[in-house]
Amino acid sequence: MIDRLHWIDKSKVAAWILTCQDAESGGFADRKGHPVDVFHTLFAITGLSLVGFGKDVLEEIDAT
Repeated sequence: MIDRLHWIDKSKVAAWILTCQDAESGGFADRKGHPVDVFHTLFAITGLSLVGFGKDVLEEIDAT
């Protein structure tokens, strides 16, 4: 995947990851509707970070 980041639709990746979130327990699962676990929560947060999800929010916080 080196030099192939342009193949990835970052908004779709972030949207899919967010569908795996359990709003009640606060974690992420491997698929929507599955039980959450620490392993997949870590990878979900990492994935969201890598696609720049929430970057605008963080920049706003840094500016204040």
